[in-house]
Amino acid sequence: MSTKIYAYNNSAELAGILQGIKGENLRFVIPSRKDKFFFPLKDSYRELWTWEDIYRDITSEEAQSRRMTLSPPDHLLILRSILDEVLAKFPEKADSLPGITRAGFLEVISGDIRELLNEAVPPEQLPFIPESDNPSEFLLPEVYSRYMSYLATHNLLDSAGVYSAAFEALKANPEWGRDLVMVFTGFLSFTHGQLELVEGLQARCRQVIIIKPEADLPNFHDAASQLGQYAPAPPSSGKIVQLEVSEPELEPEMIARTLALWSAGEITEWGEFPGFDAIGLMLTEGREETFAQAFKRYGVPYTFMSGIPISRTLPGRVLASLQNLEARLFPAYETAMLLTQPCFAGMAFPVMSAYRSGRTGLKDWEEYLAEHEHEGGTFPDALKAVQAVRRFCAVLSGNNTPVKVMQAFRDFLKTPGLWLDRMSTFAELPELDESLRQTASAIETIEHKALALEELMPDLGSVKDNKLDQQKAYDFLESWCRNTNTRAPVQIANAVRIFTGQPPVLASFPVWVMTGITQKTWSGNITASPVLGTKDRERLNELDAHLPLPADKARQREALFRRLLLTGTITLLSRPKLDDEGRPVAESPFMQKFKDDAKDRWTISEGKTANLNILLGGDGYTFTGIDAAGTLERSVPLIKKKAHSVGAADIDELLLCPFLWWQKRQAKIYEPVSELASDFDWGNLMHKYWECVWRNYSRDMTADGAVFMKFAAQEWAKLADPQEGGDYESFRRILRDSRLRRKLHSIKFRADRLAGVQAAILDELHKAGWKHTDILLEEDAHLMGSTDGVTFLGQCDRIEILTNPDGAAAAFIADYKTGTGERNEQSTKIESYWWNTDHREKFTKGLQLSVYAALFEREGCDLAGVYILGLESGKISGTIKDYAADIFTPYALKTLGKDILTRENEGAYAMECAARI
Repeated sequence: MSTKIYAYNNSAELAGILQGIKGENLRFVIPSRKDKFFFPLKDSYRELWTWEDIYRDITSEEAQSRRMTLSPPDHLLILRSILDEVLAKFPEKADSLPGITRAGFLEVISGDIRELLNEAVPPEQLPFIPESDNPSEFLLPEVYSRYMSYLATHNLLDSAGVYSAAFEALKANPEWGRDLVMVFTGFLSFTHGQLELVEGLQARCRQVIIIKPEADLPNFHDAASQLGQYAPAPPSSGKIVQLEVSEPELEPEMIARTLALWSAGEITEWGEFPGFDAIGLMLTEGREETFAQAFKRYGVPYTFMSGIPISRTLPGRVLASLQNLEARLFPAYETAMLLTQPCFAGMAFPVMSAYRSGRTGLKDWEEYLAEHEHEGGTFPDALKAVQAVRRFCAVLSGNNTPVKVMQAFRDFLKTPGLWLDRMSTFAELPELDESLRQTASAIETIEHKALALEELMPDLGSVKDNKLDQQKAYDFLESWCRNTNTRAPVQIANAVRIFTGQPPVLASFPVWVMTGITQKTWSGNITASPVLGTKDRERLNELDAHLPLPADKARQREALFRRLLLTGTITLLSRPKLDDEGRPVAESPFMQKFKDDAKDRWTISEGKTANLNILLGGDGYTFTGIDAAGTLERSVPLIKKKAHSVGAADIDELLLCPFLWWQKRQAKIYEPVSELASDFDWGNLMHKYWECVWRNYSRDMTADGAVFMKFAAQEWAKLADPQEGGDYESFRRILRDSRLRRKLHSIKFRADRLAGVQAAILDELHKAGWKHTDILLEEDAHLMGSTDGVTFLGQCDRIEILTNPDGAAAAFIADYKTGTGERNEQSTKIESYWWNTDHREKFTKGLQLSVYAALFEREGCDLAGVYILGLESGKISGTIKDYAADIFTPYALKTLGKDILTRENEGAYAMECAARI
């Protein structure tokens, strides 16, 4: 029994290693079924195994002991029931931690449980502490333990635990595999559950061979180091061409044009064009359509290698719209717009006349459309659509089982005369071809799912009879749509292979194209779970668990990035210089590190894209029918209406995108609000609440924090009283709406928490000898100044004037935010903006508070601090001077700044730049 480990960089090297492996009883194990298409010598072997195939083969002689495998999202049906039962045991904690009762929490805890299964962490290793307020101690262990017991009782297996199940089956079957040679192909590293099984096979099988892709990342803990062996890897080499474009919208154009130029012989420095089927391309979800359009324009053949989530197809989008509209009783305009979808009445439906009818609710809409059905046109189709929606929504609100809910979704999508029947009538709109294909694939997948769910239910045990209320029915369908992809389209020959997200491990091409190579995507945002956090992972790892920490995940992500680079002999990396909102974006730090490590072995050059403009042909080559003749300049909108004043809260937006600022503030153009109440509505309500609390407190500014808390409680009672008028009368629309009570409950929890923070600060100030002399609210707290003829306004929420222990006057400026406040305190890169005449690299502080600091003037009064109170975080963020910092620091979201002067300077410079615009 021996183990050999080989390493490879690309498909050619892998094929060479595989050709040298001969003998009988070979079993090749690959990471997933998707890798079968890319296995270099797949025609030479009849069978390629995945992990589940190993489990099935070990248990083949005792099939009755084999457990049925549940794949996402079917396992959520069981987890949802268990989570509800466990939460019912802790009602007071469900009230105090409203996040754990939200629909999205199910998928959060599901992800944690599947990670524990992947890493072979048994439930008994998790400490169960019922009295704790930490969900990782009172909730996760109980849910995990019950889930595993339920699976065992009903002979079920979560797909994430198939490695551990195979290992247990191996120990129970001592004769299995003694003559086998197991060849694990394409595994960069193993989870702990996988590693246990591989080590078990090492002890059992005639030989185990590991063929791992190389990451070219020094000291990375890969499969070779996990198994305690060194695998000498061939040194990687190749050619990388970096392509840059000004904005994300131009990236598909640039890639399509570059490939078209290369195929036309206009690019020679990369060698002879290898053919389109030698090119693989990776892009992020949601960009398929824009790349498809660009490739069609330039005649570049392409084929998608995977489907897309059903949530992003027309059926998935309509489902999300129905949930939103039903919560709002199907209002006139939005319902009329829904009926213009090509699967219903289409764009010819008379939206404005239907809107002016003022109909609300499906019954009302059905009556209106029935009255006009005799007029013909699109009214009969619209009526048929509303009737189908009514039938579907009736099932969702009728407390039905998951099977009935999925069947209703299928029946809705199969309504005669709608959906595919209706869309196929728009032959004059070729742009619907791709949408029609995706819709057909989504409906087919949903049909299969409805049937599979019917067959699965008898094996699921008692949860098969659980009824879903309306909210849970929508959550069930939307979760399934997010986690299920349509089938991949039919593959065509000699076409660029396009992958959405990460490609299969064994996918390799002579030319590899990676798009969107920015810091946002590589490395992106890597954090631990909100339940199974970093400290919990560290504690479990001390007990011989192997849960990756955020630093480990970042390292794994960098290894994945490098492995993808090594996929091609020539690798094209493209990135936009700006994001979707026109802000500069940073290059991926992974790329810079790779350049430093591989500069002696890789040729890294810059592609010629500087003159690329949409439809201009600035590279000297003209594509007939695509490029415009002659030289054109991109139009720049002129802002002719000069602003008289600018608010401090708007400076960020004005500097980063003047046109967007002008549309909102001058032209008064806003995006329509699709929610029952917008964030703006909730923000205004909370600002009014805090204003009233502080107005009461200002009548006796010597009172302690307990009095402040009393005022806060009294004020909330007024706010929550449905009969109360007064200060909250303008908010009665949202306060009386029963559909918003959960949101209001969540806000009360956060408001109480923030009230406690402010009361504690008051007590600390008074204890240290500070005394209030004035509290400015509403109009009195306005700040104003003029720069180059432009007026700047700082409408802060509160200015507190105090005397410090030495008797000197000092001021604190406070502002409330419904979020954490952290976003408002982020630095902003400005080095590439035209208005930055001082050539500064960035604003280091959030501009709103900095402008407040620059505008504040009060004779004989020192500005001691400016800070934000974040409702979501229950913490403060901002800048407090040294002599008061100790009072505020315990309540800070992160380290408080102390340099008010820098804020004043940056605020003054930001106003200069804004005035210049």
